[in-house]
Amino acid sequence: MTESIILGLGFAATALMAGLYLGAREKIRTLEAENSWLKERNDMLFRTALESRSVQVVDADTEKRREEIIMEARERKKRLDQRLHELERENAARPQDEAAGFTLVELLIVIAIIGILAAIAIPNLLSAVQRGKQKRTMADMRAFATAIEAFAVDTNEYPPGICPEGFLMPYGAPVTTSGGLSVLAPTYIATLPAADGWGHAYLYAVSNPRDRYNLVSLGRDGQPGPQNCGTTTNFNDDIIYANGTFLQWPEGTQQ
Repeated sequence: MTESIILGLGFAATALMAGLYLGAREKIRTLEAENSWLKERNDMLFRTALESRSVQVVDADTEKRREEIIMEARERKKRLDQRLHELERENAARPQDEAAGFTLVELLIVIAIIGILAAIAIPNLLSAVQRGKQKRTMADMRAFATAIEAFAVDTNEYPPGICPEGFLMPYGAPVTTSGGLSVLAPTYIATLPAADGWGHAYLYAVSNPRDRYNLVSLGRDGQPGPQNCGTTTNFNDDIIYANGTFLQWPEGTQQ
């Protein structure tokens, strides 16, 4: 649920950023079009002024009109040059203004990028944390099993359990420092693991006579789950070790 919300926020921020970016681009296109129009108008008036100089003087009125046209063209060219210079100064000043601080568009872009990265990274991070807990739990169970097997080599039987029941069902009692497996420390194992990767106690059961055992971690939820005897793909599934091998263990992508 949390991953879906984060992903949705990332898409929403991306859409908002795209809209603002397109609006900014449209404004820039408008300014560029205005600059282009002013330059073309300036060139046209300047050409008109030059062409007017080549007009042959027919009489005094024609000469006067020609001079008026030239003066008007010069005035218009001067005004257009001033406007063009103003636009160029605005364009030149814009990067300096933006360098003084972050604009709203820049902040939205950063937020959108962070949202997208979070939507991608957080699920993978959470999954990696759970996989790490699984690996630690399995390592502890192997350490348990090594000590149990070493004890069996010396005594020809497995350590006693609090609840000496069958092979897989029901599960045994929680492992404690004062329980049946306490005989393993410190001869066969330096210290008994206090809990699995999720903080839940391991469960240990031994048969009667004591020639079979199982060691169980209840997974992330700490509740007994189905026994499939094979690989699992859910962090809540139990991890079962019995008689020197894993009977149920995580493998592949986990949920």
